[in-house]
Amino acid sequence: MPYKPLEIESMLKTKLKMTPSNADHKWYVLQIDDIPPIRTKISHTKKKDIGPELENRIQKQLRVRKKFFRELMDCTKSFSDYEAQVRADP
Repeated sequence: MPYKPLEIESMLKTKLKMTPSNADHKWYVLQIDDIPPIRTKISHTKKKDIGPELENRIQKQLRVRKKFFRELMDCTKSFSDYEAQVRADP
């Protein structure tokens, strides 16, 4: 099932505690100790679903595989799961 940009933004802000940058585009940044900053960009459109290509790009920027990303979105993975995943497979 495709996700809408607002759904992804909500997950980034609430679950992953990423902060939006003050740039032209909606970049979200997360700093975890001893790991380079994690950055991802979200589309400006609010109503259209995110297509597979853009979803793949977001997954790569978040440094997770598709299954893990979907589990984050579907609320079966937590921030601590995400942090452990990023540390184990940066």
